[in-house]
Amino acid sequence: MKMIKRFILGELRNNCYLIKHNDKIILIDAPNNIEKVIKYLENKQLKLDYVFLTHTHFDHIKGLEVLKLYDNTIDIYVTKDEQSFLSKPEDNLSNLSNVLVCYQGNSKTYNELEMKGLIIKNISGHSKNSANLYFPEAQIVFTGDNLFRDSIGRSDFKYGNEELLINGIKNELLGLEQNVVVYPGHGFSTTIKNELNNKLLQQKGKNEGEIDSI
Repeated sequence: MKMIKRFILGELRNNCYLIKHNDKIILIDAPNNIEKVIKYLENKQLKLDYVFLTHTHFDHIKGLEVLKLYDNTIDIYVTKDEQSFLSKPEDNLSNLSNVLVCYQGNSKTYNELEMKGLIIKNISGHSKNSANLYFPEAQIVFTGDNLFRDSIGRSDFKYGNEELLINGIKNELLGLEQNVVVYPGHGFSTTIKNELNNKLLQQKGKNEGEIDSI
């Protein structure tokens, strides 16, 4: 796996990652202002093959319609539990924003994906079922809004559950090798070694250190 570029897009400053893996060009999450990614692809003469969604909160999927209009051959992957949320504002939480997101295009689930060198680690508690995308050979994991640098995702929205989120992070992520680099959905990158000392994983309750994201 090779990192091509990180974009910071949308009102909530989402991280959006363009990578190359097994000769496929992959975009991780599709926030608003996705036109910047499209312009980059065109300038570099790159063909986008896949979009991998970490979860379906509106700030991570707002650019899907634009991407599909740009190229309807792009395959979009999402967890099975959240696939229907793409078209449901009350579940993708866009009913809490000023623009409803109701993506009506095609999508596939990770159950249908066969990709060597990628391990999907599912965590509930921030959303109903988020995908954490682990590339063991590259020692990189994309964690969406589950694990951040010195912080964790919110659990006070629909389908949120703090206990599930904390347990999921501990069980699925903190056991990875300590030099694994964590690329989250917002903010700066970190490492598993650093997050073993993440104080929010040792306590319960809303904490000022939590990332205020959707």
